[in-house]
Amino acid sequence: MNNVCPDVIILAGGLGTRLRGHISEAIPKPMAPIGDVPFLHILLTKCAREGFKRVILSVGYKQEAIMQYFGDHFLGLEILYAQEKHPLGTGGAIQFALEFVKSPYVLLLNGDTFFDINFWDFMTYHHKTSLLKIALTPLLNTRYGSITLDSQGFITNFMVASDSTHSLINAGVYSMSQQIFKNFNLPEAFSFEAFIMEHYKEILASGEVYEAKFIDIGIPQDYLRAQNYLQTP
Repeated sequence: MNNVCPDVIILAGGLGTRLRGHISEAIPKPMAPIGDVPFLHILLTKCAREGFKRVILSVGYKQEAIMQYFGDHFLGLEILYAQEKHPLGTGGAIQFALEFVKSPYVLLLNGDTFFDINFWDFMTYHHKTSLLKIALTPLLNTRYGSITLDSQGFITNFMVASDSTHSLINAGVYSMSQQIFKNFNLPEAFSFEAFIMEHYKEILASGEVYEAKFIDIGIPQDYLRAQNYLQTP
């Protein structure tokens, strides 16, 4: 990866259906309160502190709530919005957001997960031949599928949810080439996760393992745990 400051894409279109009863239907999942601020506030604060300059928020459901809160600038970050007119799936949302990207590589974040690694360092050590690098973390008795790597860090397999020791799970942080979809004839709406599982060999997808604080606010028990797990700015 060259020294150009990478743009950031954050997938912030989640509905938060499983969090009803804990958050209002008037706000999208990334705006779920953690203490006194929305979750997305914490994620963007981390990006600003690590030196990123330009963020594209992929927004859909109740997007006005996000746009009104953050505006065009936040903590020195330039904020742009890739506004879905209809659901595009995670892959379609990324494909659309890439139209706003200026850097050769981009940091991609899920708008409902927090992984306490240094994003900049994660991108610096991107395999030169890999179009996608995924940050991984070991979890026990995970509800997530797991990933296996070879000795060079390239992905060799995806497995369903496992009870095995040291299952490596996708932590929702990616370093991605702007050209990742270039050689594929993809529909407007598709799943990024399914794309990776189908084409990981073609894009030479790689992974790097970190043992760091990880939280996914997508289900009620983890959202409630996040209230104490995450420090609000």
